[in-house]
Formats: sequence, C-alpha cells, structure tokens
Amino acid sequence: MVMALITKNGQWMKWATGSMIFSFISMMFMRLSVYFLFSSDVFSFMKIFTDFLDLFKGTALIFTSFMLTTGIRLRRMHESTKQPEYYRWSNRVITGSCLLCVFFLI
Repeated sequence: MVMALITKNGQWMKWATGSMIFSFISMMFMRLSVYFLFSSDVFSFMKIFTDFLDLFKGTALIFTSFMLTTGIRLRRMHESTKQPEYYRWSNRVITGSCLLCVFFLI
C-alpha cells in the first residue's frame, strides 16, 4: 500500500486495496472459526451469540454518553463561532447517539 501511495500507480492501488480487504476478511474468519470450533452444539453457539449481544449493549451504552457529550460540545462551538460545519457534525453525532441508544434499549 505504501508503494501504491508513493507512485500513485492505479494497478498497485487496486491490488493493495484488494489485499487489505482480503486480509481483513481472512483474519475475521480465523477469529470466528475458533468460536465455531469450540462450540460443540447449538446451545453453546447461542451462548456465544448472547455474549456478543451483551458486549454490544455495554459498548453502546458507553459510546452513547460520549457521543452525546461530543455532540453538545460541537453545538456550543457552533454557537460561539457560527461555523456551519460544527452544526452539521453536531446533528450527525447527536442523531448517531440517539440511534445507538435505541439499539441499546432494544
């Protein structure tokens, strides 16, 4: 990827992007295969699934508060500087925080 960025060669950039995507997918497959390998029946697989959902809920709860705080700070920066970018970013972050909160409650 570094050579592709240095030389700006389109073919190398295409190959580097494809190899990065393949390496990410293969790494995720190797990590998930361990869970499937050690789950001997459907019950243990469902336990892993519920553990993943609990992890997602806990992470969503933490990120919701940080995103809401960041959105409010961006809104106040917009009020003081009148930059439209801060207003757009604050709307996006606050909306994302609300959606994440809804997913957390479901």
